[in-house]
Amino acid sequence: MSSSSNDSDNNLEQMERVQTFHGDSSADMIPLDKYPTAHLDFREAVATPVLQKFIKVLVIIGVIFMFLITVIMCYSYGNFHHATSRIHRVRILAVDFDEGIVGAAMLAGYESAKGKSFPTFIIKNSTDYTPELVFHEVFKGHYWGAIYTAHNASENLLAALSNSSLAATYDADTAIYYVWNQAHYTSVSNSVVESMLSAMGDITREVLIAMQGSDLYSKYLSDSPSLEQLEVFATPVGTTALNILKTTQLGAFLYNTIGMVIIMLIMFFFMIATNGVAVEFKIYARYSKLVSYCSRLGFAFVFAFLYSLLATGTIWWFREGWGVNGNQFVLTWLVYYLMMIVNFIFFDNIACFFPPLFFPVFVLCWIIMNVMSCILPQPLAPKFYHWTYALPAFNGYNLVSSIWARGASPVAYRALPILFGWLIILWPINIYGHHKRCRLARSAADASDQHTKEIMRETV
Repeated sequence: MSSSSNDSDNNLEQMERVQTFHGDSSADMIPLDKYPTAHLDFREAVATPVLQKFIKVLVIIGVIFMFLITVIMCYSYGNFHHATSRIHRVRILAVDFDEGIVGAAMLAGYESAKGKSFPTFIIKNSTDYTPELVFHEVFKGHYWGAIYTAHNASENLLAALSNSSLAATYDADTAIYYVWNQAHYTSVSNSVVESMLSAMGDITREVLIAMQGSDLYSKYLSDSPSLEQLEVFATPVGTTALNILKTTQLGAFLYNTIGMVIIMLIMFFFMIATNGVAVEFKIYARYSKLVSYCSRLGFAFVFAFLYSLLATGTIWWFREGWGVNGNQFVLTWLVYYLMMIVNFIFFDNIACFFPPLFFPVFVLCWIIMNVMSCILPQPLAPKFYHWTYALPAFNGYNLVSSIWARGASPVAYRALPILFGWLIILWPINIYGHHKRCRLARSAADASDQHTKEIMRETV
């Protein structure tokens, strides 16, 4: 009986050791002397080496993130620092087809408004251009906008001042035309390009009245002018806008901000999820490197295709009458798809070579740098930020905005090689990282199996 009792006690002890190794959560299966520090109060616990080391690591992490937030905030605000003083880098084509008092007033008005906070007019000879060619220059992206006086604008004005019937049909807005593309960096185009080009109408009117007002009045209006003639004198010139693509929906302000963030974040979360599932099912250890890589990357390609379809579909769903068509939908879809693939492989490379502790640092920096490259165009950003030409989001946004405007401001010659260049660089690194991931997973699985065998051998 005594021998049987001893054998029973030994078996119970062995079972307890096995259950403890396999993570049994029952408190009574773990000896109390195994974790003696669990019963210490805070003052006693702080005195232990383990907790002291833990606190030091937390302090280091906190300092690192303090440095990180400082760098990110400085980088973000620095992009906009004194941006208004760089508006003169925005180039506007100016042509005087009138070559009369209206054209002279427009050019004189520009000279009075010229400064660091006003776009630079590149004045060209009227013999080298036509109104159609001026429009084409802006369409090709050579200039942010253009302004020109109409042919015979001065003659039409003088005729209206001299004849009441002509004054009744005179349209001041046909004196000056300006061209712009609202789809290209919508917020900047609205606040800088369009607002200042439309303001040139008021500036030209004021300068014209100041320069020619007294002479025009004494010559044409001194002898019982009609009400229509006085109205023409009060408003001699105006402007007409030629917008390459009208983009008035407020959602357009999200295309280069939240829209870019979602494209990157969704692929980061998908990468984390697929990697976690693969680890849970021990795919890296149980199957060949080719099978595990192709299965995981294949799902990434399929779901990125669907995610990009949804991202494009939401833009079209909320377009509010925006003038885009099905061909542009497909092209936008493909660009978003390419961007998502690039981001997935980038994030997966981070997961291959860095511990999870560094994920927030890399992800946050990557997203901020990419989004900041889309918000402010290069002419308004400090030269330090011009390196963002190489970022996927910058090229992706410029590419889709060109697609939306039916090829205006074309960047495919530059954007597509850069986006595919990211794939060419990241993909070999990703393949090597996957080999490393599988090797580590198999080593860990072999060590775990060997440890389990040793414990089971001891229990027999």
